[in-house]
Amino acid sequence: MRWSGLVGLAVVLGAGGLSGCGNPVVGHDCPEGTTLCGSACVVLRTDRENCGACGRACADDEACEDGACRAITCGPGELACGGACVDPRTDERNCGRCGVVCPAGAECRDGLCSGGDCPPPRTDCSGVCTDLRTDPANCGSCGRACASGELCQRGTCVRECLPGYVVCDGACVDTGEDPRNCGACGRACAAGEVCEAGECRLECLPGHVECGGGCVDPTRDPDNCGACGHACTPGVPCVDGECRAPCPPGTTDCGGECVDLTTDPAHCG
Repeated sequence: MRWSGLVGLAVVLGAGGLSGCGNPVVGHDCPEGTTLCGSACVVLRTDRENCGACGRACADDEACEDGACRAITCGPGELACGGACVDPRTDERNCGRCGVVCPAGAECRDGLCSGGDCPPPRTDCSGVCTDLRTDPANCGSCGRACASGELCQRGTCVRECLPGYVVCDGACVDTGEDPRNCGACGRACAAGEVCEAGECRLECLPGHVECGGGCVDPTRDPDNCGACGHACTPGVPCVDGECRAPCPPGTTDCGGECVDLTTDPAHCG
């Protein structure tokens, strides 16, 4: 009888668990007012990832109020990122646009990460991460400023943008691939998105790679020829991932060599 009583006690403890040291408690009891979603206790009335029900997530420009996703209105110069209004000029977790996190030790100044390690294709110029291809104050190299009225394109100061580019905030940009000006000046892609053909997408199409948030073809893109950030001189096209100057009149580019098809025996006609 004594042993059977001990066995019965062990069965009860094994099934119900111990709240102190020893066996873990079976199940997961959440505090009052919260609900178990996955392995976390959340408040369905306010949790953006589980708004009103487990797994029901709100969009970046929405907040969870009373279990419903509601659009939020931000003030001038602010962006809605992760359900909150932020200043992309100074927010180190949304620097310039939603989801751009500055590296450790860097600060967000005027929408650019300064200090720390600059993400490509940006370069550290006196503690500020800048794009030498488009920055008129650092055009082509740090400290090389364009004259008044000039723009910076592909690291060269120009009077006007090349065909296919538009002026956005004083810089020549390709709205087909610029994540801050995707399709039009000021139209920024959301966090985690890239810009391709003027539309914000979750990933680049086959044959294209991501360069600074934009989808490009490195075999033909003169701003990223062969590699992200490798820009060709204005007027020089990108052919098969190489910057090649156009051939003189009367000659033709054959495999990277300018030849006269009327006289060259290796390329006759």
